[in-house]
Amino acid sequence: MSGGLLAAALLPILGSMILNGGKKKRRPNQLGLPSFRGVLEVKSAVEGRIRFRVPFLKGNEAMAAQAKRQIERLTAVGEAVVNPETGSLLVRYEPQAVQPQLLEAAVIKLLGLEEAAQASGGSVLGKECRTFADAMNHAVADKTGGLFDLNFLVSALMIGAGVFQVMRNPSMMPNGYTLLRWGTNQLLGRGGRCE
Repeated sequence: MSGGLLAAALLPILGSMILNGGKKKRRPNQLGLPSFRGVLEVKSAVEGRIRFRVPFLKGNEAMAAQAKRQIERLTAVGEAVVNPETGSLLVRYEPQAVQPQLLEAAVIKLLGLEEAAQASGGSVLGKECRTFADAMNHAVADKTGGLFDLNFLVSALMIGAGVFQVMRNPSMMPNGYTLLRWGTNQLLGRGGRCE
């Protein structure tokens, strides 16, 4: 075996050892459940037991007691322990009776966190870019007296560029037709958003 091949084979192993300090990294969320930052965070998940951090329960004893009662009504749940001081919610459940993803969805529903969980998705930079794009959209609509908005202008530009590309070179399949498709999707409101 050559030295380069040996180094390539050992690189991932050595890299993980260096990054983890030589220790095997503990994975607290062994079930791979999604975590909704700032809403319902999965702190630990093993079969039969899930610990959530629910910030809105922190310091709210009445809501914590109500959450405990609601969650313990689920047939698969054996016990729910809520700590209002830390906002921690521990759910012990029967793994044969329910899938952990379904249990997490039920907890989100019972706590009334569906909208907050959907809004928590994505990166901070992505949210800021969407906020900027929405502000630009409103600015264009305001400047044109509501005649145009940024979505319409981008759509028209893509459709125009697509028509130009198709007319100039009809055999150039993906570019012109793709621009037409993007433009019409944008114009019809399917521009990358889940609506």
